[in-house]
Amino acid sequence: GLGCTSFSTLNAITGTIVNTGLIGIGAVLLQLLPTLTQ
Repeated sequence: GLGCTSFSTLNAITGTIVNTGLIGIGAVLLQLLPTLTQ
């Protein structure tokens, strides 16, 4: 029903945000790694 659809949409949006956030954090860490290891 409508509840199921909105829940799965919300779940997809949340998943996308989490994945994007993790990729962003990973990218920042990769940028910082050379500085930290010096």
